[in-house]
Amino acid sequence: MPAKTDFIPAAHWKCLTPYYHGFMKLVFGKRYRHVADLIRLQPGDKVLDVGCGPGEILKLLALQYPNGEFTGLDVDPEILEIARKNLSSSVTLAQGSADALPFPAGAFQAITSSLMIHHLTPEQKQKMMREVYRVLAPGGRFYLFDFAPPTNWYGKLFTTIFRKAEQLDDAIAGKYRIFLGEAGFKNIQSLYQTHGMFELLLAHKPQ
Repeated sequence: MPAKTDFIPAAHWKCLTPYYHGFMKLVFGKRYRHVADLIRLQPGDKVLDVGCGPGEILKLLALQYPNGEFTGLDVDPEILEIARKNLSSSVTLAQGSADALPFPAGAFQAITSSLMIHHLTPEQKQKMMREVYRVLAPGGRFYLFDFAPPTNWYGKLFTTIFRKAEQLDDAIAGKYRIFLGEAGFKNIQSLYQTHGMFELLLAHKPQ
């Protein structure tokens, strides 16, 4: 299958991809660490990070859970090259689309995704959540960190300015919870909110 080419790069413009990792570490370094601390894994869990980008969440999780099996997936080959330099060789990296995950059903006990899903169209977001549900094992957990309905003036201003360029309408309207429920997830809860416009959601696949 040919590699997908009609995607939005991590920093929205391809020319900015080499600078994305450094910028995100500067802006989100502490938040990434907090998100990683809230992700609960069991020894030996198989974990997938969808839209892994440069792999910062994977790097933190692999350090916290050395007995886990970690896989990062991204559609962008250029950002995957950056991830390969950022991650240890024990982390598996694969190129593929979030809405057509190249893995068998029930392959992972936990799946994460951070600051990627807002790049997708509403239809792709719904497909991604169905795909995440499919490749999660029964009882598995999905941790989704992304934009959310803004809660302060800063969040409202930022999302108003960038809502079209970054496909933020679904996030602003709180539709991620709806999409997760439609995909079959239960017990959807908020674990963390920051900057007045980002939220970490945890959703469970029933046993």
